[in-house]
Amino acid sequence: MSYHYEVVISCFLTGRTPEPVLDTLRWLCDLKVTTSEDSPELSPGFDPSGLHDVPDDDEDFPYQTLRPDPDSYLAGGEIARLRSQIRGFNESGDVVEWGFYARTLVLDDDMGEIYRILELIAPYVSDDGYGGHEREHYDSDQVSLYLFSGGT
Repeated sequence: MSYHYEVVISCFLTGRTPEPVLDTLRWLCDLKVTTSEDSPELSPGFDPSGLHDVPDDDEDFPYQTLRPDPDSYLAGGEIARLRSQIRGFNESGDVVEWGFYARTLVLDDDMGEIYRILELIAPYVSDDGYGGHEREHYDSDQVSLYLFSGGT
């Protein structure tokens, strides 16, 4: 029997986050290619085939771990967003960063992918502290927090 985990990732990424990292997040969340503010276009030439070390014959390569399931068992459903947001201002003008939020149900076998995603974004997280959490879907007593600190 497999366990399912509710996974929430919630953080701001600096405005200097490299496009390949942003494109990887967009792809992992299955954000559609569009010109809307909520899910900007993927960079020209983005190739998701380099995201994971999986044999070439795997038809599901690579896996979109954070793609929201419209038929999810989570109350309120699953969501994934990556958007440019103004977080204040300084002497140079507006401080613009990337707001990233994902809430999804993940099979226990795929939890390793979540940790890889956290490692991918950690160097670009703008604020130390809370970055999300995970919990076994039917266990309301045990919650593990994701904490970012100094790029890790």
